Parts: sequence; C-alpha cells; structure tokens
Amino acid sequence: MRPWRSIVCPYHAWTFDLTGRLRRARNTGGMPAFDASVVCLDRIQVTEFGGMAYVNLDPAAAPLREQAHKDFVSLVDMSTYRVTTYGIYSSHMAEAGRADDSAYDVSGATVTEHTVWWLWPSTRLLRHPGRGNFMVLQIIPDGPERTRETWDFYLETAEPDEAELDSIRSVDEVLQVEDIALVESVQRGMRTPAFTQGKIVHDPGGSGLSEHAVHHFHGLALDAYRRELRPA
Repeated sequence: MRPWRSIVCPYHAWTFDLTGRLRRARNTGGMPAFDASVVCLDRIQVTEFGGMAYVNLDPAAAPLREQAHKDFVSLVDMSTYRVTTYGIYSSHMAEAGRADDSAYDVSGATVTEHTVWWLWPSTRLLRHPGRGNFMVLQIIPDGPERTRETWDFYLETAEPDEAELDSIRSVDEVLQVEDIALVESVQRGMRTPAFTQGKIVHDPGGSGLSEHAVHHFHGLALDAYRRELRPA
C-alpha cells in the first residue's frame, strides 16, 4: 500500500498537500485574484498516546500532554508502574519518581513506593511515597452523574510534619483536582450523541498505560447486575 501524497476533495477535486496547502484548484485558472498559496485546510490537533490517536477540533485547546495527570506522573516513575487484577480487587504498584516532584517533596521519603489497591465495589487503599502512611478513599454514588469522595489519612505520628501536610494538600488541591477534571471531561464526552462505546487500551505487560483494570471493574459490575437480575 503506497503512502498518501495528497488530499483530494471528492466534490470539487481541489488537491492539497499533506500540510494542508492547496496545490491545484480546478477551474480557477481564469481568476486573476485567486491566490492558491493563501488557501489552507484548517489545522486540528492530533496526538498519539497509548497506541491510539486523539483528535481535537478546538484550535485553542491545550495539548493533550498538558491535560494529563502531570503531577501524579512526576510523583511516581511511570516506567515501573504495573497493574494487576485479582478476584475482587486490582493492585497498582510503582516506584517513587526520580525527578523533582511537582506535587510535594519526597526527597527524604522512607516509603519509596506508590501502592494502591482498588477493592470492589468502591474502596481504594493506598500509600504514597513519603513517611509511613496509609490512606482510605471511598467513592459513594450521590445521584445521577455524581459521586461523593471521603478520605481518611493514617500517619506515623499524631501530628503530621510539614512534608505530610504538603502531601495531604497535594492530594486535596492538586491530584484530586486533576482527577476530577479528567473524569468530568470523560463524562461530558459520554453524554454526546456520537458516543456509543469506548475502547480499552490493553498492554499485556500491565503498564500504567494499560486499562485492563478498568475492564476488570466493568466485569465485576456486570456480574453484580446479573446476580441481582437472576430469577429467584
């Protein structure tokens, strides 16, 4: 299969090169004021991520790389991130990031791994890099398209030190803000008439880009519905 060399309009047969510039325009030779060099197709943003191409028609939108979970991916070393699914839970493990973290300082951390367990149906147990710590997140349905989150923090001492206060503020004011914005953006997309079904990105190696744990959760939800609807 030969690579494309041009884009041709099937209606007017105008021909554009792969940068969008007009090369030939039929029936315009007798138009002295027609300047093909100033005609160009509209530019759109296209980004490849996780083996998929993302297209954004808004020329003013921030690039995808600036809208991803930028503070979290500096907290951990994403090259070490691994996701594993089990019966009613999944685990997410990664080493602490090696670069300066944009969320909070982990330079003196005694805990050097990021560990998370998602427990069916709505509980998340986790530990971030830092001093000895443990967190419990519960995500509770709160009406159509709404959820309520509650966080409990367990630390080494009764009074948190400054780094721990920074880490709590980071969860509340940075990481959760990014998470919520991403989830709400996905929900807006799912509300559009064009949405039918999304695709799951699966990496057999279980990397942090793989969404097999999402698929695993969907399976648990479907099993619960089937049990509930099963005739008595």
